Formats: sequence, C-alpha cells, structure tokens
Amino acid sequence: LLKDTDESPKIKIRTVKGFLSILFNILYKELPDTREQLRNLNIVEILQPYLKLEDTMVKILALGVLARVVDEKENEMINTTDDNIKMMVDILDKCLKGKNHVAWVSGTGWEAKVAAETVNFFLVMSTNAVSSYRSQLR
Repeated sequence: LLKDTDESPKIKIRTVKGFLSILFNILYKELPDTREQLRNLNIVEILQPYLKLEDTMVKILALGVLARVVDEKENEMINTTDDNIKMMVDILDKCLKGKNHVAWVSGTGWEAKVAAETVNFFLVMSTNAVSSYRSQLR
C-alpha cells in the first residue's frame, strides 16, 4: 500500500490506516473464516513491514491485525521488537486509567476491552509472553 505513487505520504498513511482499521474490525468481530482467508493472502508477510514505521497508529493497527492472524510458528516473525508489545501494554494501561476506560492514541479511541484482547492474543504465544515480561522489567 505504501509503494511509490503520485500520492503524498500523508494520503498514503491515511489510506493504510483506513485499510488496517477495516481489517482490524473484521477480525475483532470474528467473522467466519476471515483469519484463514487473510492467511491465504499472505497477510503476515504483507503487514510485517508496517511494524517498523514511525506512525504509531499504523503500528498499533498492524499489531492488532497480526495478533489475531499469526500462529505460534509465525509469532517470532512479527515480534520485531519488545517495544511493539510494550506499546500495546501501555495503551491498555492508558485505557484502564482513562475516563470510561478509553484511551486516545494518535486521534483514535481504544477501549480497554479491545486493548486487553489484543495484548492477550500476543501473550498466549510463549515467545511473546517472555518478550512482554522483559519489556515490563525496563
């Protein structure tokens, strides 16, 4: 989605955020066969580079999608840094402290329930549980 085009970088990022938001919400609603269909489209490989972008919301949404799609074998592939897990735990912390358990991150509201479920998807994978634990010790 971020390949060279005539669009400005701001428009490209907005397009990516919209695309990732749609994927995230489809997966969050647990529509039948969505996980398998996205896996068949190589979504893990497609989204992995987005974890390295500077835009916080793109990284958060990519993590949210990938958390719901990866299997244990692919888990290490997407866990590019401990900072990714720490970022999600920090959002959950902000949600729990926020009014109505909502945190505003990069102009987007995150509910504690959604943040907790996203963190949980990562923690069920043992390698991410260890990584998450290490990041909290810093």
